[in-house]
Amino acid sequence: MAAFLGAVVLAGLALILAGGQSIGPCLVSEFRYQQARDAHDAMDAGGSSEKEARKWDDPNQAAWLSVDGTPIDYPVAQGAKQEPGFYLAHDLWGQPSQVGCPYLDWRCSVADTHALIYGHRVGTTDLQFSPIANAWDHGVFDALGAATLETRTDTKSYVPCFALKVDKSYEQIQRFSMDRDELRSWLEDMLGEASAASPRAQDLCRHATKALTLATCASSQAGQRERTLLVFVGTSA
Repeated sequence: MAAFLGAVVLAGLALILAGGQSIGPCLVSEFRYQQARDAHDAMDAGGSSEKEARKWDDPNQAAWLSVDGTPIDYPVAQGAKQEPGFYLAHDLWGQPSQVGCPYLDWRCSVADTHALIYGHRVGTTDLQFSPIANAWDHGVFDALGAATLETRTDTKSYVPCFALKVDKSYEQIQRFSMDRDELRSWLEDMLGEASAASPRAQDLCRHATKALTLATCASSQAGQRERTLLVFVGTSA
């Protein structure tokens, strides 16, 4: 908890330096995420059914995401067609927040062959998707572990495959509802553009059954166009 409080203080300072006008709601959001995290950890340790209910008590929560080797450990919201970027400016509970909430692209779901999740980079802190903002660099990529995506009924693990830095208009990542052959071909095409990749990347792409992409800003300065795409693959049915 002490480490979390330190991170929240740093987040507040980062928002001040960035000209943030409403820091309080952002810190409230992060405290609520920590409470959800505590309930999640308690359940994983054999908690009560009451704690399990609290862990999934928000209808907007589609999954829980964690990435080994990073502090990323957050609930994931489901984006909606009516307001695709809602969770860029709101937390899981719908309250205004500059740190937002990781969320699935409205065109996909956790069950899709490709799940695309967006998350903010929060200055120089380790909050939200900040720890993977430079994953396009080999030194950062090589330190990453598996991503775990947990739902109410299932838990799946994904292996880091490759990462790249692209313009925010990059259309290739916007592919969903592919069959396995299409998925594998799509992954191999993007691997050719990657700046960082696993030594096993080609083999992972050829045997992939699902893909998970985490997307965030590549720059710590707001308003820039470059995005980091970190692609994980699942190879089991």
